[in-house]
Amino acid sequence: MRYVVFPHNSNVIRQPATTFSQKPCEQLMCTPINMAHNVLKTFSLILAFVVQGLAVNLVGCGPDKPLVVQENTQNYTIVCEDIRSDNDVRWVLTRTVSNRTGSNVGDCRGNDSVCAGGSSLFSFSRPSRNISIVQIAKVDRSMFGAANVTCSGISQTGELVVINSSCNIDIIYIAENISCKTEFMKDTWTVFGHCDIYKTSSSHNRYRCTWIEINESFRESVVIANTPMTVAPFAGTYVNGSCNFTSHLPPAGLYTYHVTVIPGEVTVNASFVGSNEIRRPSSTPYHNCPQYVPKSKGVTCECFVDDLGSPPGVVLWNTTRSPELRLTDSQVIHNMSHVCQLLWNNTFVRSVEYVVNIVDSPRVLTFNMNNIGSKTVNIDENAHVEMRCNSDGKPTPNIQLVNVSNPFNLLNQSYTQEVSYIINQAPCEASGVYRCDVNNSIGQDSQSCILLVSCAPKGTSIDRNPPTVNVTNGSGVLTVNMTAYPQPQIKTSVYLGTNDSSDGNKVKENSIYAACSTTLSTALVTCNVIVINMTHNDEGFYRIVFSNSLGDLPFTFYVKVSENDQQAGATTKTDEKIAGVIVLAVMLSVVVVLILVAIIWVWRRGWTLPCADITNQRSTHQNQSSVDTSEHYLTPVTTNTLITTQGRATPLYDALQMKDVGMQSHYEGIRQEHNGSEISSNKDLSSNMRKTRNEPIYVN
Repeated sequence: MRYVVFPHNSNVIRQPATTFSQKPCEQLMCTPINMAHNVLKTFSLILAFVVQGLAVNLVGCGPDKPLVVQENTQNYTIVCEDIRSDNDVRWVLTRTVSNRTGSNVGDCRGNDSVCAGGSSLFSFSRPSRNISIVQIAKVDRSMFGAANVTCSGISQTGELVVINSSCNIDIIYIAENISCKTEFMKDTWTVFGHCDIYKTSSSHNRYRCTWIEINESFRESVVIANTPMTVAPFAGTYVNGSCNFTSHLPPAGLYTYHVTVIPGEVTVNASFVGSNEIRRPSSTPYHNCPQYVPKSKGVTCECFVDDLGSPPGVVLWNTTRSPELRLTDSQVIHNMSHVCQLLWNNTFVRSVEYVVNIVDSPRVLTFNMNNIGSKTVNIDENAHVEMRCNSDGKPTPNIQLVNVSNPFNLLNQSYTQEVSYIINQAPCEASGVYRCDVNNSIGQDSQSCILLVSCAPKGTSIDRNPPTVNVTNGSGVLTVNMTAYPQPQIKTSVYLGTNDSSDGNKVKENSIYAACSTTLSTALVTCNVIVINMTHNDEGFYRIVFSNSLGDLPFTFYVKVSENDQQAGATTKTDEKIAGVIVLAVMLSVVVVLILVAIIWVWRRGWTLPCADITNQRSTHQNQSSVDTSEHYLTPVTTNTLITTQGRATPLYDALQMKDVGMQSHYEGIRQEHNGSEISSNKDLSSNMRKTRNEPIYVN
């Protein structure tokens, strides 16, 4: 007995090619055929299977396309379709775990919808006559490992023929944390790509990267590489990995790259290192090499190009194979050619040639004024001046005469070996530093001479209306420009008051100064007139005279004190007046107090005035008339003068008499009587005291 098996995958009927020895049909899923007696019948049956479309199919499976399922997926279903209704179905689930292989078989016979052979891990069913299903409760990699499933349709129409479909089950962990980059490499002129995958897993070791190139100009994409992933163990059954690719440069354009990573078929965008443009250079190289090389000198220069393309090309000298051309003095050969080449993508694009030309550097031979050898020439105003400069060099240098105070205004220039400049009547303003400059492509040289034109001071900003010096905080500055050589000084200064035409008076000491200086032109003088210690009373016109050995220059200006200074001055004067009044009042108060103290002191000493007799007589008479008025005489009244019996005025001091010296004073008597008895009435006290001694009484 022999068994012929017709394996089927992805709807493809393959030729019977396997012959087995006699084994039980349950294990081999085969149909016994009597090859010796019924060969024609067997081929007729096969032809009938093909014609009738007998070809079972595992959904989602194909050539080199396993059934892909994520680990730990629950209730995962595998469908077998296109089963003939009169066929039985047999499932074979093969599992390889830790190099150990085992199989589970499920059978669906006749019209049964529930198939035999199930377990807690999986179950088999046949919901319809042409479809059968195996359902896995949980896809656990530790239980399934590298798994394979086979679905077979078994005919039982007399002669048994088996048609099956087989597929691997790839249990995966989808790749995560994927980082990819691409770069156009200018060294190798290739496209290089690299990806790093942090974590992934495939039970059938399916690790690959598919690189897709997209031309952004035309939105065209093409798969340019399908590379294996290099993996390393990572955290148990997982791995991390990387993949690379290298390809030739694409045509000109803008490009991006995508990468699809298996397992999981995760697609990511690759970042670009540098430019993502492919572009040929469009410019021509140039160099900075000197046109002329001095004798016994070397050459160092470089070659450049404005556009190197993308990726960037390179520029090289054919003699040095670098962008820099460096030649020692012994390597410099007259008329020797050096070529700078622009290369892109290992091809020649453009070039430029450099030919060495050995020459001499320029130098100034002589530069003088009026044929005088000195570098400083002094002349009178309106005198004749001739400047002359001679030079040499190869190539012939450019010669220029300039005034250093205005170097951009060329006095004269020439491309011969000599240049001159003449001033027929030199003004004072012609004073300054003059320079002869020579230069060519090799170098440059220069010499200078100083021209001094003597003249009296004359104003450049003095002849206008008198300017004003604004004084703030007592000081101010005014700038005056003039022409003079030698440098002038202030000869005199006067105060004119409010009339600038008056002769004026001498200014107060330490109030006006002048500080003068020159610029590059020694005859152009700038003087800063400085006024200090100015108050409101000092406002008005001032005249100062600038002078040197050749003449004088008068200058008039007006001093204006700011309003803040005026208010401050007025406030100061008012404060001074108030302070004076206060001091005077204090002094008068002190004098009055002193006079009162003196009078009281005299009174307490018991001195009498010359008019005391008259007063006493009046007092006696008044006492006899009335004693009720005694209280009036206790209050002394002072006067500046006294009326004598002769009717003339007598000063208070002169009226004082010395006869009462040593007598008891009026207040001492009162105190003694007050202490000797309880207090008497004022009338009795006054009467008794007048009887005891004659007390002076002062009246107006």
